[in-house]
Amino acid sequence: MEDVLLAGYRVGIAFGSDACMNALGAHYYLGDFFEQDFAKAKELYQMAVDHGNLQSLINLGYIYEYGRTGKPDFQKAYECYSLAPSFEAAYKLGDMYAHGKAVERDMRRAHMLWERSLELSQGVVERAQPAVRIAQLLVDPECERWGIDPNPLRALKLFQDAEVGLRIDIADGQHYHKRRLREAIEGQEVARALLEEEDSDLDF
Repeated sequence: MEDVLLAGYRVGIAFGSDACMNALGAHYYLGDFFEQDFAKAKELYQMAVDHGNLQSLINLGYIYEYGRTGKPDFQKAYECYSLAPSFEAAYKLGDMYAHGKAVERDMRRAHMLWERSLELSQGVVERAQPAVRIAQLLVDPECERWGIDPNPLRALKLFQDAEVGLRIDIADGQHYHKRRLREAIEGQEVARALLEEEDSDLDF
């Protein structure tokens, strides 16, 4: 099975298919059908980028950000994400501002980029990643210090949206999203507790 799949990708690559380059790179990155090989993944992603594949730009960003083929290079990761106009690139840029990677930490800019990612997302699966990030921010006790109004009701809805999308991703084999799923589930309890506090403040 693997030999047939690899042969098919190689034919596509020989004909200049950037989609085949990116897809084969992703298989090497994940180690699902073939033995995990980040160096091969990086080579294929770069080849796909050279053929105009924007998703490979984001995938290269992951290679650099997490140091898959050497030391992490946040500057190169930032450059990759900033050149790819998509919901995924937007929330990854937001992450870089949230954690101060290659740029000065700026939670307001991170929030803006996560909101932009949410706007660009299509469907519940794409919505999950920016949704969980925004929701966590809206229930963070320090959010007002960053000029962001707390909003536990919106956070609850976003956490719920994220849970659905993440469960679909995990069912499709993306098990690395389990930690995010736990965050989405636990976040709902935090949001509900804050809403209950607000309700109790209204009691006379």
